[in-house]
Amino acid sequence: SIRRKSAQGESDYRKVRVNGPNPIPYANNNVSTGKYTMQNFIFKNLAEQFSRMANVYFLIISVLTSLPLSPKDPFSLIGTFIFVLTLSAVKEAYEDVQRHKSDE
Repeated sequence: SIRRKSAQGESDYRKVRVNGPNPIPYANNNVSTGKYTMQNFIFKNLAEQFSRMANVYFLIISVLTSLPLSPKDPFSLIGTFIFVLTLSAVKEAYEDVQRHKSDE
């Protein structure tokens, strides 16, 4: 205990804890380098995919091929476009899992 005098001249005691439990809870300071969580993966990934102009172009072409005016089979372009988006999402998910593992 440390004894000190207050401004009024009264003495009081102050307790200093050393290597004991901390009575004041502090915020968690963990750093996460992952981009996604389980709740926002689909939304953030699709937003990232469609920020690329090539994917926006293929989306427009896929919609145009699904119209009855198009002589092509819509599955030929839409199927490959969905396959490419799915493959990119799987790759991003794998990389993000690796980032979360390295954070631990």
